[in-house]
Amino acid sequence: MIFMPGISKKESIAVKQNEKRIDILIVDDQPYIPDLLSVELTQDGYLVKRAGNAEAMWEYLRDMQPDLLLLDHYLNGTESWDVLLDINRRRPEIPVLIYVIKHFDALYRLKQTISEVLSLKRNVLKEWGKINLIKDCA
Repeated sequence: MIFMPGISKKESIAVKQNEKRIDILIVDDQPYIPDLLSVELTQDGYLVKRAGNAEAMWEYLRDMQPDLLLLDHYLNGTESWDVLLDINRRRPEIPVLIYVIKHFDALYRLKQTISEVLSLKRNVLKEWGKINLIKDCA
């Protein structure tokens, strides 16, 4: 909730309702990592959607534009690099972060990286275009 001096609580609620929530799509065929990420990211105020495979991801991307796409490196039945190349070809405006979670500490580092990427997107990508980032979160 945003409260500003001189603005009533009712007007503050209207400001909050007009704010755009950051939309994150998680593409992972295993349920436990997206479950953990969804809880953590939702608590941080992000709007989280999930897809269990590349086909479900494309179904989602047909109608929606996430602010960030999180792609599991070990996506079953699909090479994540092929999916990344396909996204870059078909939807180059979507930033993609490929991740590997080997232990619980990596989840915290992934959350930090998500924050950094979204900050970079807001501050730099509008001026320079899409930048591919690779960061070791494991």
